Amino acid sequence: MNEDANNKDIASQNSVPLTPILPQKTKPNPVLVSVVVLAVVGLIVGGVYFLSVRSELGKQSVMPTEKNQQEKWLYFSDFYDVRDIVFDNDTLWIASIAGLHKYSRQGNLVKTYTAVDGLPTVATAVIKIGNKIYIGTQGGVAVLDPSTDKFNYLYDKTDHALNGNINHFEYDGKKLWMTTFGGLRSFDIITSEWKSYGHRDSDFTTSDKSVFLIERANPTPVVWFLNKSTDQWTQEFQLPDYEWMYIDGNSKYVVATADPKSGNKKSSVLYFKMLPDGVWSEIKLPISGDGLRYRKLTIGEDDKVYLTYRGSNENMLAIYDLRQKEFNQYALGTFGDAGATQGSIYPDPFQRKIWLSSSILTYLDLDTKIIQYALTPERPLRFNNILVARKGKVVVNTNAGVGIFNYQTSSFEKISSDQASEAEWVGDTVWLNLSDMEEMGGGEVKLGKYNINNKTIEVKTLEQSFSFVKHQESYIANNVLLMSQIYENGKSTSKIVLFDFGKEKFESLLEVDSSSLSTSFNSEALYSEKYGILINTKDGIWNLNPTSKEYKLLFSASFMPIFTRVLGNEVVVLSDTGALYKWGGGNNSLVPIRNFQGPQFSKPSSFEIYKNSIALKSVEQLTQFNPGSDYGFGPGGYSFYLNKLVLLNFDGSILKTLDSSNGMMRVDFSNALSDGACLWFAERGIWAYCK
Repeated sequence: MNEDANNKDIASQNSVPLTPILPQKTKPNPVLVSVVVLAVVGLIVGGVYFLSVRSELGKQSVMPTEKNQQEKWLYFSDFYDVRDIVFDNDTLWIASIAGLHKYSRQGNLVKTYTAVDGLPTVATAVIKIGNKIYIGTQGGVAVLDPSTDKFNYLYDKTDHALNGNINHFEYDGKKLWMTTFGGLRSFDIITSEWKSYGHRDSDFTTSDKSVFLIERANPTPVVWFLNKSTDQWTQEFQLPDYEWMYIDGNSKYVVATADPKSGNKKSSVLYFKMLPDGVWSEIKLPISGDGLRYRKLTIGEDDKVYLTYRGSNENMLAIYDLRQKEFNQYALGTFGDAGATQGSIYPDPFQRKIWLSSSILTYLDLDTKIIQYALTPERPLRFNNILVARKGKVVVNTNAGVGIFNYQTSSFEKISSDQASEAEWVGDTVWLNLSDMEEMGGGEVKLGKYNINNKTIEVKTLEQSFSFVKHQESYIANNVLLMSQIYENGKSTSKIVLFDFGKEKFESLLEVDSSSLSTSFNSEALYSEKYGILINTKDGIWNLNPTSKEYKLLFSASFMPIFTRVLGNEVVVLSDTGALYKWGGGNNSLVPIRNFQGPQFSKPSSFEIYKNSIALKSVEQLTQFNPGSDYGFGPGGYSFYLNKLVLLNFDGSILKTLDSSNGMMRVDFSNALSDGACLWFAERGIWAYCK
């Protein structure tokens, strides 16, 4: 109920109907965002972008290591998957998978706190108590003092598993209540005492004297009541044929929603009771099936119950006035993103707005009847994967397009709305593979050419699918090297061509029958000034001179090469068994570097050359986890592979390993790319490791 922490008063609505509620048709004026530590990238409905962060941001976004103060992490946050909001006068504190966002009502993201600043993991819940901000994470409670920007931590050392997955906070004036991996818990702000109450997979609401709780995992849907003075649980009532969804309360009422169980064609229901000793009353909602699932409800101090649900074609907002016994429902639309209006609801105590959070953050203006994004929609919502990196800039897929991220300048520009499967940066041109290929074949094959100087993009349709020859940074302007695999009449042909974009003409450089393993291309082709175009085959590495079109075996191999990079005169090769070799630089034979095949490691599939070291991507190391038998894993726990990025010296010795111990959860290093100065990868934003 959160009376002391989060007053949920909202001005009464007038009688003007809200239907229809439509997405905003005009774009708001662009808002310049000043971020103190982290550049936070917000919301977008599509596109290719230029994004940058001021150079001083990178200097402040540093997490130095103990061993080497020259090492640092840079982080530029997503603004996606919002989990919780708390109002603080002119500020909204927003918990999301990317971190804790400090958001001003003027439409600016002031700052984002992440592992760089001391936030243990992602933020899943947030509440204000006094002048401190309490943040629920996947590893305990972090307490932020906004006046100093410093964190303290609340962590129960008696049972580590009970600190995980905090997803709901309430404060009763003495204790902070929360749901965790282990169920309902409380922390006494005065005595620092932790207490556990069980009831996993639950939702609750609390007042001065009691706690009401629903337990979704219970096969018999029950509303539980906890008397705080006696610590005794009692059952309020059962609801057969239903599954409880959410519960909330204010100083007068407790409300709960339930969906019918699978196969039950009954309507969803809303139950409420007046405190302290009223009886439960039922309201049948015009919702059937699982319409309330994953949607939350809120009751304001105006005694209006707000809930979102899934309609037949769009998301809906329902408001039930417990005083007037009136029920209204309003169309919210899809607003360009399926998750825009389907999550939690926060009536604003300071403005006539209803905030809606799920995958993204929007608000409904009760006066204009319009839903708006919390941030200007010219900015990306989330970063997906990095395509190419060059001199402090990365070409990256966003939620609905491709962009160029630049952390040295402060620019951001939308240039297209298509996704790209790959990209190459050649001089002042970014080439994009914008092909829209269908799963069973077909679709359009599209090649995009973006000019950085005049900020224009041209797209042309090709007849054959293609992939880029990699690292063709300094070849011929307005021309691009392409590789294609063609299957006709039972015959497979591999081709390397030079495509003149302006004249739309192909020049064939190589065409080989790839029906046999000996001649087929194993993976990508790679361009280098020293060796021309390098091609992996079963017999070894071949090189193609793009000028003379001479094609010959550079060196043979007793293994299947699957990935190749060049540093100076040396060619580094990864085998299909996970072994690394080098050739050249005075050696006319393959020299082993290191073999990652074995019971403790899974073999890597690719690597990058980074500052005279080899960065092996997504090496998985066998790791043991034993949370205890109470959580169903047995006394021995279980083993899993932890994703790592391993930096090797060229003699095979391990220079450094990067993994989730750096404050990142479930990091996938498979898209890590080097621009020479840093290793870049996308994970709930864009990270860079620099040394």
